[in-house]
Amino acid sequence: MILAASLLVPFAATASSGDDVVEACYGTAGDAPVVNARVCRSAEQVVKGLGRTCRVALPAEPCRTVDGRLISSALVDSYAASWVPRALKLQRGIDDDVPLANELWVHTHNTFNAEAYSPTLSGLDPNQIYSITDQMRMGIRAIEIDVHWAPSLDGLPADGGMAPIVCHGTEEVIGPLRIHVGCTIEVHLRVRLAEVRAWLARPENADEVLLVYLENQMDDNPTAHLRASEAISSTLGDLVYRPSGTGCQPLPLDVTRAQIRASGKRVLLTGNCGPGAWTSWVFERGPRWRESSSEEGTDYPDYPACVAAERVPNDYDHNWIRSFEDSTWLSAMLDGGRQATEITAVEAGRMVRCGVDMIGFDQLQPFDPRLDAVVWSWAVDEPSTTTASSCAFAGSDGRFRAGDCGAPRVFACVSPLGDWSVQGPAGAWTEGVARCAAAGATFAVPRTGYENELLKGVSGAETWLDYRVLGGVWTPQAA
Repeated sequence: MILAASLLVPFAATASSGDDVVEACYGTAGDAPVVNARVCRSAEQVVKGLGRTCRVALPAEPCRTVDGRLISSALVDSYAASWVPRALKLQRGIDDDVPLANELWVHTHNTFNAEAYSPTLSGLDPNQIYSITDQMRMGIRAIEIDVHWAPSLDGLPADGGMAPIVCHGTEEVIGPLRIHVGCTIEVHLRVRLAEVRAWLARPENADEVLLVYLENQMDDNPTAHLRASEAISSTLGDLVYRPSGTGCQPLPLDVTRAQIRASGKRVLLTGNCGPGAWTSWVFERGPRWRESSSEEGTDYPDYPACVAAERVPNDYDHNWIRSFEDSTWLSAMLDGGRQATEITAVEAGRMVRCGVDMIGFDQLQPFDPRLDAVVWSWAVDEPSTTTASSCAFAGSDGRFRAGDCGAPRVFACVSPLGDWSVQGPAGAWTEGVARCAAAGATFAVPRTGYENELLKGVSGAETWLDYRVLGGVWTPQAA
């Protein structure tokens, strides 16, 4: 780290912030043998660490000059009131009764490993900047928490001082011992789950459903899983949609978010299998779970190329598809790149259009363009009206807009086999059911980014969708 920082000195003279210095390093890395991506990434880690230290003692604005990042709750407040979170909420209403295997869950990778929390050894290499609460305020609805069985001040004497803690560590087997390298003074699992519970308890989140991915690194230890289950019970307990039966149950991919909510539950837990009470709380990821990290230098293909390259061979229709990035220094050192894996805004949009279920971002910030990219439905700043006479139509670009239900437009229809078509002649929104029925189809609205691409492929004009305001709420399948 000291060598990396010293190599940045030549770039500092013309820089206005530590972030500019790092960017200058990356720009020169290909030309100077002594400077490579690992050196610049190490220096970036130093700069970010200095920024974090600055924010402990000073207001956010002065520390911006240290690492180029403005990190503040006021910025999250501003973003939470902007168009993208509103569009994402409406979008969740569109796919609310779509099976889990085809729903979109906006996600952060290693959600818990965030700069916002008190620093620990493993936390010095964070995947995230903001707290779990702030990430959810930015629109995240699938979070990840790693659980280790390790020494802790919260550990019970009867358990040898061990406890289920949240830690971005690595398990190593040394002789007869299992050592969780990097885990030091991390908090108990119940602390982070209590934070999730507090967010769910806010009135504005009364209808929200969360997916919590618990990466289980508790060594198949029965006591560890018992204590973790007790943490789940004491914090999220009555809100958890629980497995039925005995043994590890696979994630119920045919269930919908709407069905979970209708059962009075708000949280779906998934992760690795484990012994004892764990199986009564946590669904196993199961054989239909497909996940991969985005590879540096390999772009996810856009629609329609992604269908043959990704969607068909991985059976997106029936499997859970997760793609995530990893921005940590450790991963960069192992893989030799600036960021070992990266999902850009362009790639995120492509994944949504092909039907990836769970796209995991690192280093999420307010007004992050990747969040804009996962909005596949409404056009920017739409819907512009929410009156009783408002109906949704797809523009020539495929994005949704609000319009007066009496205006003449053609109609979006889907056949029993899932084939999309556009039927005319143009008419008022109320004529949609009859127009589509005449073609042996159903008046419809795309429920996923992939379905929207199918509709775009047959529509070039403004097209009514089966989506309108009912009782002051935008409602799909409203006809």
